[in-house]
Amino acid sequence: MSELWLKRDDLTGFSWGGNKVRTAEFLLGEALDGGVQELVVCGGPSSNFVAILAAAAATAGIAVTQVSYGCEPDRATAALVAARATGATVVFTESADRDTMETFGAEVVRQRNLRGVRASLVPRGGASVTGALGFVAAAAEIDAQLDEQLADAADTCMIVIPVGSGGSVAGLIAGAALLGRRWRIVGVSVSRPPQRLRPLIDARVDQLIAELSGTRAAPDWELHDGLGAGFGAADAAESDIARAVSSRTGLVVDPTYNAKALTWLYRQPDSAGPVIYWNTGGALGALDARSSPE
Repeated sequence: MSELWLKRDDLTGFSWGGNKVRTAEFLLGEALDGGVQELVVCGGPSSNFVAILAAAAATAGIAVTQVSYGCEPDRATAALVAARATGATVVFTESADRDTMETFGAEVVRQRNLRGVRASLVPRGGASVTGALGFVAAAAEIDAQLDEQLADAADTCMIVIPVGSGGSVAGLIAGAALLGRRWRIVGVSVSRPPQRLRPLIDARVDQLIAELSGTRAAPDWELHDGLGAGFGAADAAESDIARAVSSRTGLVVDPTYNAKALTWLYRQPDSAGPVIYWNTGGALGALDARSSPE
């Protein structure tokens, strides 16, 4: 059995916590520097990211409009409740196609700007170069922790992280490059087929490295398919693993991201070195799963 460590990003502070706090920090800083009055944020009805960014923006007096795919759900998700509780306005594209959010959001920004409101579009998951900077910083953080906890084994570790929009893993890869680390970084795609998502992440990594150093080469990394029954839908195996992990460790395992990535990890052979699982959080999604009627 490989040695397994957890990166507890579910404990990252502010509001509901989770890895997107790192993303929100840089996006909010950019908005404040640019005098932005309203953020138009793309995210599905269960988006932890939008709920976090809406809470952060509220503390700075910046309005938030959430653009979500589909229609208002019959039963409000915990994420929608949380976003609205901090003042966010939620609008729906009335299309099941998640790709419609950015197009719809761009039109919302255009209309706001025509009315004299300085608005800015934030893509799904905050997966912009600015948003990814949160995980460039996270790479330095994990690097120091690995040196402290694993010493000589640090360079042989495998880091496994759930991947949705791809901003977090892009920042982690770029951060590893800047540090000169050759960790085996493994993303488990829970949102889109890897062959569709990989080029987008690679392009973002290249842009980050070019802007931050211009000379480093990106380390090799892997992107595996963890979509299973579909985005936001946990199959029986994923649900079983989520329940088992939660009951034995006390971790809150959401069905959209961590249940899928942990299921992928459970099915892998032992690694040659230590395995670091990046637990991204997802408390709001886990709450929805636990409160849903049977």
